[in-house]
Amino acid sequence: MTEEVAKFAVSIIVICLLILLVANLTKIFIQNTEYEQAKSTVSEVDEALLGLVAGESKTILIESPKGWSFFSYLESNRLCLCKSTPSSNSAKNEEKNKLCVCTNTGSKIRSNEVCYPTIGILKNCINILKVPYYLKFEKIGEEIVFSSNNPVISSFLKEVTSSSEFLDYLKNPADKRSSFKDYLDTQFLIVKRDNPSYESFLFEILQLEEELFSYSPNTGFLGQVLDSASSEYTLEGKVYILRVKFVKLKSSFPNIFG
Repeated sequence: MTEEVAKFAVSIIVICLLILLVANLTKIFIQNTEYEQAKSTVSEVDEALLGLVAGESKTILIESPKGWSFFSYLESNRLCLCKSTPSSNSAKNEEKNKLCVCTNTGSKIRSNEVCYPTIGILKNCINILKVPYYLKFEKIGEEIVFSSNNPVISSFLKEVTSSSEFLDYLKNPADKRSSFKDYLDTQFLIVKRDNPSYESFLFEILQLEEELFSYSPNTGFLGQVLDSASSEYTLEGKVYILRVKFVKLKSSFPNIFG
């Protein structure tokens, strides 16, 4: 009996070790695949930037890897594509671990969009939440500016920031909050018409790290983030961060009617 128990215990241990081995091999395979995809994407960026002159812009289609982030180092003219949202100095270390692919752009490169690590806000950063993803590079003077080129989300942000409701809200947030919500609802109907998969959205305005306004027509929704973008807006010397997430809703209630 004791011998059988011992054999059974050994069998369980062997099975567990095999499962761990397969999981680790799978993780390594996925990591290597994503790393190779990232290298290919950064090579496409290099080609797009080659010969880019002032006043010219190029848009490239990002097909992989999904979930990675573009981040630029202003002081060293470096653009990195990283598996997770990097801190301001972590990409250099993560490049050695195949978690980042970086390139020297030859010019100062920046973005008006931002990412949201676990803590704080990271400027000059774009999350590739979905693929395919359109990324625009524009040469302005001696600088290169990269931005999201999703026509739906770009149009949404442009319409919001150019509205008188938005300007009034930033000047008098307490007085204009209600009308601004109505305005966002109206704009969202236009977005939904252009892309029916966008069922809901979350819109946020922040000044530095202080949240001034957060609004979603579906409070407490459960859903999958399909796309997002952030940008900076300056008014009367104050810098505001705008963030919008488009969400495909998931029902939070079981279907009891079949």
